[in-house]
Amino acid sequence: MSSKFVTADYVAKPLVEEPPEKAVEAIQTAGMNNPIIVDFDETLFLRNSTEAYLDSVYPRTAGAFFLMGLKALKPWKLLPARLRDDKVSKYWFLVVAVTLLFPWTLLVWRSRAKSLAEKQWNQPLVAALNANPNAQIVVATLGFDLILKPLLKHLPITLSASIENNVVACRFWQGAIDRAKGKCEMVTEALGAAAVAKAVAVTDAEHDAPLLAKVETPCLVVWPDAEYIPAMSDIYIPLFYSEKVKNPNKAHFLKHVLLGHWAFLAIALSTLSPHPVWNATSLLMLVVSYWCVYEIGYQENDLVGEKYEKKPILSKNYDVYKSRLNLNTPAPWYWATAIALPALLLLEMSKLSSSSAQAAFATVTQQGSQLLMLDMAIWIGFLVAVRLTFWLYNQFNEEARIWIYPFLQVQKLFGFTLLLGTGSVGVMLLLSLCVSRWLHYAIYRCGGDRWRFPLNLSCLLMFVMLLSSVAISSPTPEAFISWQAAIALGYCMLRAAKVSIETIKRIALVDQDPSNGQAPRQPASITAPPAESSFAKATVSAGRESA
Repeated sequence: MSSKFVTADYVAKPLVEEPPEKAVEAIQTAGMNNPIIVDFDETLFLRNSTEAYLDSVYPRTAGAFFLMGLKALKPWKLLPARLRDDKVSKYWFLVVAVTLLFPWTLLVWRSRAKSLAEKQWNQPLVAALNANPNAQIVVATLGFDLILKPLLKHLPITLSASIENNVVACRFWQGAIDRAKGKCEMVTEALGAAAVAKAVAVTDAEHDAPLLAKVETPCLVVWPDAEYIPAMSDIYIPLFYSEKVKNPNKAHFLKHVLLGHWAFLAIALSTLSPHPVWNATSLLMLVVSYWCVYEIGYQENDLVGEKYEKKPILSKNYDVYKSRLNLNTPAPWYWATAIALPALLLLEMSKLSSSSAQAAFATVTQQGSQLLMLDMAIWIGFLVAVRLTFWLYNQFNEEARIWIYPFLQVQKLFGFTLLLGTGSVGVMLLLSLCVSRWLHYAIYRCGGDRWRFPLNLSCLLMFVMLLSSVAISSPTPEAFISWQAAIALGYCMLRAAKVSIETIKRIALVDQDPSNGQAPRQPASITAPPAESSFAKATVSAGRESA
């Protein structure tokens, strides 16, 4: 690991990661006047205590969705400016919200503390602390005291009782303020600057550089058995892997699921329905159901890539969650089925001419039970086909994937027409998106720069070509002038607007293109060489450029 440097508030002093043996030796040889400041999370305790506490919420599925919702909404951004940073207030807000909404979590946590502590203590560090019984031991952390103290009661150290009274941690209600101070200031307030200057400090956190710069014996140590396990990482949440692991910080659900999948289906299919809002809503639910199964292929793709590819494209979050991946879990299928049931009911209601939702519901439930069963059978069969196609895609190399990929796209877009039909405009719209994605992917797999071939612009041009050519060749071209065609064209133009401007900026005449690396040719003067030889050279040069 490269050298770490302290922040500008302190004298620049390089801090290099030390082996665990160095920390053990420093603790064992510390004198009575040398306080031992030990970090808690992933140091004394080999897990993150806050994540472990949040993982204690029951019911777990409700807790998982609650935490996911808070992380998405980020309500701590409404706090005063100095407390808005995620590193300052995120964990504090989550702990307070969970404790207030699920108050029994404290009781669950206290019952779990003993078994969890016995498994997760850092045994080499505990042995070193036990070997120096006269030392003053201080546990310093940006975690929370109500979480730490139940664990510290089971610390296998002879001085555990006194250590419980020497904990520098964040308070429950003032946690955001404490975290804004930082560990260095909190420890200095608790021990005094003179004691800190003589101390031994052991931590795995680089953000503790200010504290390490102040102590006499700094030990920056990453313990090999320490592991960061996010709360509820073993609970299946629809589309979580796609959003947070496969495509972190890319707004995958908004850009790809809603705007790049559902919106196209809604334009192609829902605009023809007697009840377009009902129909579009049912399609949204079916799209989520589809993605529950489709993202199993994402997980499989990452596992295969890590195992066989020389340079797999894996996000940083993959290392955090890969130990919890289970391709055989039925949870995605349960969710897909549970979401599809009301979606199919609403879909059948949207096909009826009744204007009343109550009347449509009664008609479907009384007369359409067999139809709903047939719809569900078709949908489950479709999802099985999607899973098998993605599995097949993951078994082959990159060359074969170029030709399997379009089938995945056909399923993603045209598979929904198994349940409801569309018209010519809808087919052309979905086909334009399908082929554009395939071309974009093929350019990437063949080693080209796919970003020079914008997908949205390609989709727009392909839709315009298909629509105009079919309209021109049709005996009734006016049939293609419709609200559906206008909406489809407008949406494609809207999606392609930004990349169209960027593409136009790159377009230039060949003799004015700076990427050619040569200045424009100057016209020949009167004293130029004979016209024939000059013309011949220019012809050869132009021929090479056009090739």
